[in-house]
Amino acid sequence: MGDSLQLTPLAQILAGILLLVLGRKLFWVFVGVIGFFAGVHYGAQVLASLDEWLRLVIAFGIGVVAAVLALVLQRLAVAIAGAFVGGTLAIQLAPLIGVHSDSGVAMAFFFGAALTAVLISVLFDPALIVLSALMGSLMIADALALNDVLNLLVIAVLFVIGLVIQSRIGPAVRD
Repeated sequence: MGDSLQLTPLAQILAGILLLVLGRKLFWVFVGVIGFFAGVHYGAQVLASLDEWLRLVIAFGIGVVAAVLALVLQRLAVAIAGAFVGGTLAIQLAPLIGVHSDSGVAMAFFFGAALTAVLISVLFDPALIVLSALMGSLMIADALALNDVLNLLVIAVLFVIGLVIQSRIGPAVRD
């Protein structure tokens, strides 16, 4: 989202729909998609000298490893994915509350990551529903490239739809 290496809008919308609707039930998909996007985001920064296709392969590999870890170490993998989502959301919210310095943004990331990891560890199912619905709605809205007001409206509507759908689906399988 906003990186030089991105999925096509259709692929991003499909991944967003998976998270929006099935993030709780198929939590390993949630973790895998978050792992992939973490690989895309940080791969674009850290591995900038590599060809785009190689960075995409590495990001895909990170997503697969994250999904496998989610199946084996369920709570830990979901907490790590939740930490990444919480940190990423904190970075996006930091400028809105007047935080613009690099150190302030880094602190926002770590605070958001720690808070979200604890939250998801304590409230596994509800936190998984909220985070996957939020991330799914953000991915879909980002792919649609709407103006700010319409973007916020789409995110809010999709988020509520995701919450309702996932709340009605059975709980995630855990250890």
